[in-house]
Amino acid sequence: MAAPLAPREGGPEGLKGALIGAFRAQKGLLASGLEKSLPWEWAGEKLLIPVRDRLGAELLKKDAALIREALADAGGRSLSFEVVIREEEEAAGPPPEDAPELSPQAEMVLRLFRGTVVKAR
Repeated sequence: MAAPLAPREGGPEGLKGALIGAFRAQKGLLASGLEKSLPWEWAGEKLLIPVRDRLGAELLKKDAALIREALADAGGRSLSFEVVIREEEEAAGPPPEDAPELSPQAEMVLRLFRGTVVKAR
């Protein structure tokens, strides 16, 4: 896997880079999910891996054992982590007043494909 990296030395982003590099060749989907995650942060001794949506969270949770093993290799010791969902809307602010009301499924498709809603003429 990745070369040993002290957890606080490279910071959370150093660990993120080490894991992405470790999984890139054989677990491309997992590496892509880690790459798309938001900036990692420490919460005490636990590493928080924030993602934008439920799909990204499920992808990372599915391979939690592999991530835990890679974190131990990269950090030199066993590290606990948690995947948390942080909605994009929090950063984007409130929707415009003329925005149409969308179902949760439609909102997920918009986020997944980074789409927008346009008005029909």
